[in-house]
Amino acid sequence: MRISAHYKISGESLLSDFVHLHVHTEYSLLDGAAAIPKLVSRAEEHGMKALAITDHGNMFGIVKFQIACKDHGIKPILGCEVYVAPRGRTDRVHEFDAKAFHLTLLAASQEGYLNLIKMVSEGYINGFYYKPRVDRELLAAHAKGLIALSGCLAGDVPSRLRNGDLDGAERSALWHRDTFGKDNFYLEIMDNTVDDTAKVNERLAQLSAATGIPLVASNDIHYVDAEDALIQEVLMCIDQGTTLTDTTRFAFDTSDFYLKSQERMREAFSRWPQACDATLEIAARCNFALTFGKNYLPKFDVPGGRNPDDYLREITMQGLARKYPGDLLLPVHTKQAEYELGVIKKMGFSAYFLIVWDLLRFARSRGIPVGPGRGSVAGSIVAFALDITKIDPIKYDLLFERFLNPARVSMPDIDMDFCYERRNEVIEYCQHKYGADRVAQIITYGRLMAKNSIRDVGRVMGMPLPQVDRIAKMIPFMIPDKKVTIKNCLELVVDLKTAYENDPEVKRLLDISMQIEGLARNVGVHAAGVVISEKQLTEHVPLYKAPRDDNEMYITMQEGGDLEKLGLLKMDFLGLRTLTVISDAVKFVQERTGREIDIDNIPLNDPATYELLGKGLCDGVFQFEGNTAKNLMVRLQPTNLDDLIALNALNRPGPLGGGMVDDFLNNRNKHPSEIDYFHPDLEPVLRDTFGIILYQEQVMRIAQKIGGFSLADADNLRRAMGKKKKEEMDKAHGAFVEGALKDTTAEGEPKNVYTKQLAEKMFELMNYFSGYGFNKSHSAAYAFVAYQTAWLKANYPVEFMAALLTSVMQSTDKVSKYIQECRNIGIEVAPPDINMGFAKFRPVDNRILYGLSAVKNVGGNAIEAIIQEREAGGPFKTIFDLCSRVDLKTVNSKTLEALVRCGACDSLPGSRAQKMAVLDEAMDLGRCAQRDRASGQASLFGDDFDSAPAFEPTLPQVEEFSTETIIADEKDLLGLYLTVHPLDPYRDWIKQHATVNAVDLMDLTAAERRDVCVAGIIQHVRDFTTQRGDSMAIIELEDLTGTVVCSVGGEEYRRYKPELKEGNVVYVKGRIYIRTYQIKGEAREEARVVCKELDNRQGSANQAPAKKIHTMHFRVSADNAKAPKLVGELKNLLNANRGESRVILHVDNNGGSKDFLLRGNEVRISGELLRICRSFFGQDNVWVESRVAD
Repeated sequence: MRISAHYKISGESLLSDFVHLHVHTEYSLLDGAAAIPKLVSRAEEHGMKALAITDHGNMFGIVKFQIACKDHGIKPILGCEVYVAPRGRTDRVHEFDAKAFHLTLLAASQEGYLNLIKMVSEGYINGFYYKPRVDRELLAAHAKGLIALSGCLAGDVPSRLRNGDLDGAERSALWHRDTFGKDNFYLEIMDNTVDDTAKVNERLAQLSAATGIPLVASNDIHYVDAEDALIQEVLMCIDQGTTLTDTTRFAFDTSDFYLKSQERMREAFSRWPQACDATLEIAARCNFALTFGKNYLPKFDVPGGRNPDDYLREITMQGLARKYPGDLLLPVHTKQAEYELGVIKKMGFSAYFLIVWDLLRFARSRGIPVGPGRGSVAGSIVAFALDITKIDPIKYDLLFERFLNPARVSMPDIDMDFCYERRNEVIEYCQHKYGADRVAQIITYGRLMAKNSIRDVGRVMGMPLPQVDRIAKMIPFMIPDKKVTIKNCLELVVDLKTAYENDPEVKRLLDISMQIEGLARNVGVHAAGVVISEKQLTEHVPLYKAPRDDNEMYITMQEGGDLEKLGLLKMDFLGLRTLTVISDAVKFVQERTGREIDIDNIPLNDPATYELLGKGLCDGVFQFEGNTAKNLMVRLQPTNLDDLIALNALNRPGPLGGGMVDDFLNNRNKHPSEIDYFHPDLEPVLRDTFGIILYQEQVMRIAQKIGGFSLADADNLRRAMGKKKKEEMDKAHGAFVEGALKDTTAEGEPKNVYTKQLAEKMFELMNYFSGYGFNKSHSAAYAFVAYQTAWLKANYPVEFMAALLTSVMQSTDKVSKYIQECRNIGIEVAPPDINMGFAKFRPVDNRILYGLSAVKNVGGNAIEAIIQEREAGGPFKTIFDLCSRVDLKTVNSKTLEALVRCGACDSLPGSRAQKMAVLDEAMDLGRCAQRDRASGQASLFGDDFDSAPAFEPTLPQVEEFSTETIIADEKDLLGLYLTVHPLDPYRDWIKQHATVNAVDLMDLTAAERRDVCVAGIIQHVRDFTTQRGDSMAIIELEDLTGTVVCSVGGEEYRRYKPELKEGNVVYVKGRIYIRTYQIKGEAREEARVVCKELDNRQGSANQAPAKKIHTMHFRVSADNAKAPKLVGELKNLLNANRGESRVILHVDNNGGSKDFLLRGNEVRISGELLRICRSFFGQDNVWVESRVAD
């Protein structure tokens, strides 16, 4: 008699004929090709009423699997195919422990689920060795509520049977039966043509008869359809780093591992029908499902054991009194606070607010910079009173319902910004307060997206790399209003479509790539997400720990959205570099001036700040560094924070591409009486944006004002408009028009009556602008941060730029960009200096000292040793003194050479060449002096003798390094040109032609990337021939901010080939494409310029770039009272630095300028000379011109 599986889904009793209990999805990570939506949909097509998920060693996909099953009327069975260590899970001897056995486990109950997630977590946390492993000890301790199947051929029982160890197989089977219970262990037989499967099935049947352990049929599913077997092989090749033609790789060599129909499975196991019946029995017994919609907030210990609701109200009212002292506290503030507190209490989120308040209070108490808020929480006056945010929501008309809608129960979302250097301290506080087993980071999944899919598949197919690269490059960076998928690209990219239709190999490449596109490839850690639970996380979700990761913090196996469905508290602790910049700048100001700045309470009407922004000097200004933002600033000429809030919202692809910016600016320049607000009642709503619906909150206000909606219903309308779902839109449209015609609101309050014509018009406008509207709360919070950075830059530029440079020390392109900005605003950036410098960039007088940490080959320990010795014994006097005093094991020869050659030792006597000439000798003498000190010899002569060498050799008379060598050393060791840039003579020419700097290329919008011009010096040229036989070149072009790669091919290559010489200064016009590549598995992107036009600034490309003539220029004003003294100082400096470079003095007088060639005063140009001269004459009044010799 056949057993039927009975269970309830949507109140109906359903029957099934076979249930697949051994199923791998894409979350088996490159060992499963079954995307969950396709898998579950096919199961429904087969009439299946239940289905299991048993991925290899993990439970990554269980939430998505359950949701998909419920959507298709299928009962989900949650499980895992675990790896069982042959000995103990902590044993890691390759000879004995490299191979683990497979075992299929299914959760029959909640107890079983909890036991399973504990075991799976332990496999990663303590059992990982090649695979996440459990062991028999763990199985025995957590067997309750689980049903176990003996697994595939890699299972313990099948492996022993396969190898002829019948007695061992029986002992193992009986152990599993006794461990899981008589009715909870099954011998698993399979239907595939893998070697020995038939033999093992026979022996399993014999073992079943001998022991009474029942059989169960399965198919070890790895893909959905038989045709997908190739996709499985491709994924396995990607995982193993092999190709399809590699005969030594591990392969299935069969197409049997697919989702076979119930009929097919019954037919395959016609000899053992009871094995198929067992699947129904097991499915009927597995009645656990994850619970969604219930929240598990951690408990917050309220002082004195008080109620969280009461305590939240108490501290909120205290906060309001601080925010609005005396008569500033108005009824509107207290009324809004009472309303919000009521909603928060009703929804059960008082503890949540207290948790966030406590975290931020801790951070501030430790001096950890905290942001003023982000996202929609800025609309809450309770958050403002608690200092969760720093933006007054009443003043800026921000809406609480945009953050927490009482008509839509969902977990609130408060994201927090912290200094990126100290974010981990806040996470550690969470672990300490709530328990390390209740706090974890959140997993993310890397996926096989369009470009990477093509590259991976091309490699697996063994296609030539240039051919694969050519196809991958045809995938655009973005497609307006569409996802970047291969299918969409085939419709829109003509070259790709042509290649697909005309080249069979390319067609196969893309067909396979489309089938793996979007599948999970690997796991990572969310950059900001943290989850906090009210009890051990393994009471809710399984945990993951990356192999070889020494971080003790666990990671959830579910993504953020899945955790929220499970009711767990997810928070984003974002590390924001800008907060560190602000904090460092404020500290610099305090150190240098004694002024303590409360950066959250600076004046918001500072003229210098708005003047700086109006000039477009936005480098380093949060959110507004891009060229588009700078242009908007210049056009807008902001005068208040509202302007910055609007600009933040406008500076996005939608408004920029939809003409919204022009409409906004045009209306801003009109007289207020000329602006159309559609109705006088809407003027208060649209006044700040000059009649333009710019913010989502304005859509809500219009729905409230015209349609009579509550703000909660208005937020639902906003969401419906954003989703563009017709049924919801039709319902909302009817309610809005009907409400406009009424004289009372939905809440029974009186309102004006409006015409149907106005209602229809406003609904249409709201619907249109909802596609562009931005969250004003978020825009306001980040506009405030932008203002803080601009205020510091305008009022304390040296301190701000020093902090900014420190924050980007690891990016030479950004350091170069910001040094250029320093020059633009009149700040000198001096070379590193061992006698004055520190690890970070530091303001000194009106200049910035280069940070020693930014010097190549100079490590943190060496810097610490140098600074400690300098502070203990005073400045270093000579290179010999330096070598005798610092620990030469820490400050080794490589470090000292880097310090000398980059200019960090220029404050010591002698040229760089002289110091390099004696460096080995100085180190030898230094070691001798240190040995003498260690042996106590120095003390024999009393305290009158210091620790310096007994004598210091005279520096040799050697010629200083050439300017070219000095420039090359700086470039090599600092990553940029600091004292002299080979492009200095061409600055005006570059400014005239270039539309974008190298460092800003990635920030351009898709439209801006179509037509750019970059200009600089060619540093490297690589000529090659493509697979098609076409000649082309890749050139590295360096401008004043960094390096950009340009490709020159086709007709352009033939036309401009003579100009492609290293050392030539050129501009390149063309379009940008984004090249995607990987380094150590991490995806990277690089902007390249495809050349359409090229021009050589230097004329003939046959000029030899190696030999150059340098001229040093000085500018002085005749009106300057110090001019005579400056010229006198100049003569002294020139006499002390005689060389071969000419000197020209430019004297400005009465609007004109007269040039004087100082004959007989030729000079040897060095970084130290430039630094001294610029300190006398000013940063912009001393420069070096370089030109190619005739």
